[in-house]
Amino acid sequence: MDNHPPGVSVTAPISPAMQRANLILFRPFDLGKWFAIGFCAFLANLGQGGNGGRYNRGTTVNTSASSSQAQLNNYLSHARDYLHDNLGWIIPLAIVLFVIVIAVTILLLWLQSRGAFMLLHCVALNRGEVGIPWRKYAPEAHSLWLFRLVLGAASMVLILPFIAWMVWIFLAMSANHRQFDLRVILLFVEVGLGWFCISLPLFIASVFTRQFVVPIMYLRGGTCMDAWRVLFPILGSNAGRFVLYILFQIVIGIVVMFLLIAFILCTCCIGGVLLVIPYIGSVVLLPVTIFLRSYSLIYLAQYGPEFDVFRAGENPGMEPIPAA
Repeated sequence: MDNHPPGVSVTAPISPAMQRANLILFRPFDLGKWFAIGFCAFLANLGQGGNGGRYNRGTTVNTSASSSQAQLNNYLSHARDYLHDNLGWIIPLAIVLFVIVIAVTILLLWLQSRGAFMLLHCVALNRGEVGIPWRKYAPEAHSLWLFRLVLGAASMVLILPFIAWMVWIFLAMSANHRQFDLRVILLFVEVGLGWFCISLPLFIASVFTRQFVVPIMYLRGGTCMDAWRVLFPILGSNAGRFVLYILFQIVIGIVVMFLLIAFILCTCCIGGVLLVIPYIGSVVLLPVTIFLRSYSLIYLAQYGPEFDVFRAGENPGMEPIPAA
């Protein structure tokens, strides 16, 4: 296996990915297939945000900077006093809500892990199946779920100190009745930057797990860590290429956002209503979902035929690829 193959491009997979989406969804058009793949996509994207777009309208500010700061201090002072007077029930409620959020997150991660392999199965084999990939890739999905749980726990351990720091600053200012001035705001900005620096590598690890580790597990079987051991040498030898890949993903995301806004406007906002309906939104978004899933698969295949899930799908009798 060549860890540094020539000719790897972030733009070359665009056309094949569009052709793959066209083949799966429109050649021929099958509504039942759309709903089957849409259900897999719905599971794979559970908890990752709504399907609709957000719009920010501009506002005109007519007050001076000093007046704005006074209003901010007034609002924060009221919030501070309210929290201070109601800590007796706010803290227990926050603990209960935190436990509920953790439980729901664990369930969503489990369903996402199942859905990731179900969607990949449908895209790789050009099929609209639910039950078969649900059962077939249960061991791999369980391993992916455990890995994502560990990654999520590590994220919480690393990020919670920053949250605790911000809460401590707020409570300390509340006890001392100190106003929110520029120095305090800058301190919050510094804490936020530290939070961002910790979160960014974890976010990239999550993205690479979903886009590259899952296909490797699909091809080779084994655990999530086994797949990461295969991917690590490639990342190490092609760090610049994968940085460019991440940046190009941002560009693709911006283009997709504008296309969705155009779709909503052209349908007189009816499309926007459909996009925010659970499951239905996933079905409507299938062209985008399959394009994005195919794009990452085709990009990965540039690093060697042993990473080509479409080749494996066209040759179901081929021998398993040996683990690294």
